[in-house]
Amino acid sequence: MLINAGVTLHLVVCGALMTPSKNANNTHSRKHTYCQLFKTDKLFFFAIGCFCWAGSGQVFYQMMPTFAWHNEVKRTDIVWITSAVGLTDICARLLAALLNHTVAKEHTVFLYASAVFLDALSILTLTLCSSLATFILDGMFFGFAFGMMMGSHGASAFDVFGFQQFPDAIGVGMFAASIGGLSIPLIAGILGDRYGIVWTFRFAAAVAATGSINVFTLAVRKRLTPPPAENSLQSKRNTFRRRQSSTMQML
Repeated sequence: MLINAGVTLHLVVCGALMTPSKNANNTHSRKHTYCQLFKTDKLFFFAIGCFCWAGSGQVFYQMMPTFAWHNEVKRTDIVWITSAVGLTDICARLLAALLNHTVAKEHTVFLYASAVFLDALSILTLTLCSSLATFILDGMFFGFAFGMMMGSHGASAFDVFGFQQFPDAIGVGMFAASIGGLSIPLIAGILGDRYGIVWTFRFAAAVAATGSINVFTLAVRKRLTPPPAENSLQSKRNTFRRRQSSTMQML
């Protein structure tokens, strides 16, 4: 957990190094929130997806060392499992960034949903591990899925909600992820104490699968929804400019 906290602190450093933009249009603070976003079903699907993958991911990180120790993996060897998770996570995030800007540019939400599904599958297959080698392989599987998911999270949110609604959507999604990270491990731990530690990961896999269903629904919804029509006010402005241009040419 200390290593995870140390890695996360890079966000604080990057935030401190940010300098204000020289463009005056970007430096003023936004004084309004798009409240109509909270009435849409797409925000609900997005938030539930964040809630599920965050909670199930915390279960993996917190309970995997205990499960490995129950399978007679030495405590000193568990570091190899977490290292495998971290290395594949980093590589997968870079790969996700590359895919989201090239071949998967038009399918970012499907890539995000597929990564959440692979995350659920990796947690479920953890229950089949019984040796250090199998734990390392499954850790690499989970790290790859989690990295692809996090690397596609922001791109899919931007693709679904657009530029104006992106900050609000990310804020709601991260709030839901925080609630999931607090509640899901608690419930999974209670199930593990009552029915066995295997049920901890089965429950977490079911939660992650639920999240993937919500994100796939969001992807299908985006595919079937026609692009929004041009704003009427903007259309009137364009018409006025065309008429003004035609008048100037006649003169």
